[in-house]
Amino acid sequence: MNAHVNGKEDDEEEIEAVARSADASDKDDDAVHEENVDDADDSCKHENWNVVAKYLTEDLPLLLTSKNLKDVNDVLCMVFRSTPSSLRDFIKWIVEIRRQDDGSTVLSK
Repeated sequence: MNAHVNGKEDDEEEIEAVARSADASDKDDDAVHEENVDDADDSCKHENWNVVAKYLTEDLPLLLTSKNLKDVNDVLCMVFRSTPSSLRDFIKWIVEIRRQDDGSTVLSK
C-alpha cells in the first residue's frame, strides 16, 4: 500500500516538474516573441516599406483582376513589369537584415 502512495507522490512530483518546465518555456517563448516584435518594428522603418506594401496589397490585386491573363507566363510578366522601382533596394535591405540576424556578413553594395 505504501508503494501505491509513494507512486502517487512520485507522479505528482513529476507533474509539478513538467508544469515548472512548461512555465519556463512559456517565458522563453514570450521573450522571443517580444524580440520578434521589435525586429518587425525595425523592419517597417525602411523608406520603401510603404511603397512595396501598397504594391502588394492594392496595386497588384487590381492588376491581376483587370488584365486578361492566359497562363502563368502572362501573370509573371505582368507582376515583374509592374513592380515599383524601389523593390530591388527593398529586397536587398531585407537580405542584409536577414544576414545580420543570422550573423553573416553584410551584402555588398
